Amino acid sequence: MAGGPVPAPELAAPTAATLGRVRGAMAVHGSGRSPPNFGDDAAAIYPPTVLARLRGSSAAGTDIR
Repeated sequence: MAGGPVPAPELAAPTAATLGRVRGAMAVHGSGRSPPNFGDDAAAIYPPTVLARLRGSSAAGTDIR
């Protein structure tokens, strides 16, 4: 995870390029999923088996806590 303000507009493009290279280098270590606080795509957050269980519990009105 990386982010923050860019101190000068002319640094936006080089910073984005550097972050792209870092993300590319780290991609081999990723699981293909996103942390829950960084998206609203449930399929990118939970593995398929967990997502199916959560959706089933939600549809049944079951409290999964």
